[in-house]
Amino acid sequence: MAEKITISLSVFQRSLLLKYESDFADHELFRRIAVGVKKGKQYEISLDEDQLGNLSDQVCELSNNETSDRLKLKLDDLCDYLEDFHDRFAEEGYSDYSSNTGSVCILKVALASAEEIWRKIAIQEGQTLHDLHQVILKAFDRYQECMYSFFFPHSGKKLDPKSIYSSSDEYTHPYVCEDDGMSDRNPENASTVSIKTLHLIRGQVFYYLFDFGDERWHEITVEKTNVAADNGEYPRIVERRGESQRQYPDTDHEEDCQSTPQPKWKYKSNLHIGTCSWKYPDWTGLVYDANKTYSPNDYLPDYAEHFNTVEIDQWFWSLFPTGVKLPDPDTVKTYADSVPDEFLFSVKVPNAITLTHHYARQPLKHKEFANRPNEHFLSIDLLKRFLEILQPMGKKLGPVMFQFEYLNKQKMSSLGQFMNRLFEFFSSAPTGFDYAVEIRNANYLKKDYFECLKDAGLSPVLIEGYYMPPVVEVVEKFDVSAGKSLVIRLMGPDRAEIEKLSGKKWGRIIAPKEESLRSVARIVKEQIEQGREVVVNVNNHYEGCAVLTIGKLVERIW
Repeated sequence: MAEKITISLSVFQRSLLLKYESDFADHELFRRIAVGVKKGKQYEISLDEDQLGNLSDQVCELSNNETSDRLKLKLDDLCDYLEDFHDRFAEEGYSDYSSNTGSVCILKVALASAEEIWRKIAIQEGQTLHDLHQVILKAFDRYQECMYSFFFPHSGKKLDPKSIYSSSDEYTHPYVCEDDGMSDRNPENASTVSIKTLHLIRGQVFYYLFDFGDERWHEITVEKTNVAADNGEYPRIVERRGESQRQYPDTDHEEDCQSTPQPKWKYKSNLHIGTCSWKYPDWTGLVYDANKTYSPNDYLPDYAEHFNTVEIDQWFWSLFPTGVKLPDPDTVKTYADSVPDEFLFSVKVPNAITLTHHYARQPLKHKEFANRPNEHFLSIDLLKRFLEILQPMGKKLGPVMFQFEYLNKQKMSSLGQFMNRLFEFFSSAPTGFDYAVEIRNANYLKKDYFECLKDAGLSPVLIEGYYMPPVVEVVEKFDVSAGKSLVIRLMGPDRAEIEKLSGKKWGRIIAPKEESLRSVARIVKEQIEQGREVVVNVNNHYEGCAVLTIGKLVERIW
């Protein structure tokens, strides 16, 4: 976790930024500004380094787009202040909260329901409560991540669970802190709290709750402090007593870990549920055979035995200074021949068609292409070439998805201009395809936009994540019946954070999203019962393991 930085904004500066809500690409950044704490005549805003840099860039962009000379001057002043602030902190340096520094504490972690089962753990003072959680997960042989909290009683007395909540300081999983509706107790983020700041003393007792559903309580006793660190790895397990209990004793552990549910949804011809891409060795035992050696082309046939759709995004990355890269026709044929007739591919069109400009970051030898207008933007000729290459897919080709980036006013002046460009483009596009459109501008989600999709015969793509409103809110607010299909993509809110938590291992749930899944399942069930074609694509970054998420989603649909 990155270090938090507190900046102070005047009442006017904060009010000025709040006027530009629709122009903020980073909605979490805007939320942090909106919930800033007022102290006297100023607001304190807590940001990390990246957010501070993004805010500086955002304000400079607002200034460039502002037509009022008075507001432009105020934005320039704010931009200068933020840049100076950022540079000052950059010179002093940043560090993660977790560090392998300091002396060592020895903690005894015992199951409250079976005190004879315990583990002793050595952890350095520079490491965090989240690090402690991770080693406890390993120490008790748990295979699936769950929400957790640590509770430090206000008194030195032992507490029972009923009184812990009201008589303790609580530190919890980072995702609980990010979800305003997950806890009403206002706990602190465990990943930002180092062991040193807790000032632990020998004999002190505190508590650890794992899994808010099953409520696995643990009692933690501080056995030693100020132990000199050796050259070994920390945190680490130094002693064990008793066999670990199964994480979910009411189910067969091996079956739960090694297989996905029976695909009941295959019997609904208008529902397709699958993943974003498929070549993940971490799915061995879930989708792929542990006793089989796979070549690159062996994965898809085995995948298609479990799921009836997959999203292909590998052809999306296509716009380069040296030209446009399109799929290899032989690869397309191999994919088409690897799956049964009822299987559907949802395919992203090349970003050479959907980007208004080349990316800002370019290799040094091609630096002149940075932010250069893209001559292929909404090119009918390029779309025709792409669709010709996809011909071997035939009826297996499902939604052809156009993923547009966040469009600031320099790239697209208004929603009206965007809709006009869409309508003009698709009026000339080849017919007979299920064209689907995804946008990353939350302020574009208006009645006019969905009416434009309906008039042009385009399917809506709704995403859960990337700072867009929850899918359930969009479906309940707008008419999403346009086009042939409703495409739902479960992407997750923070790609970098879940990669850090998972270590880029995608075989287990890391960040459960129960409320989100329940609402998506309800929407999917309502839509298919109305006869609507629905395609759901799940990303590993949503919860940590797309195939296990699908199992949970299917159970909630039926």
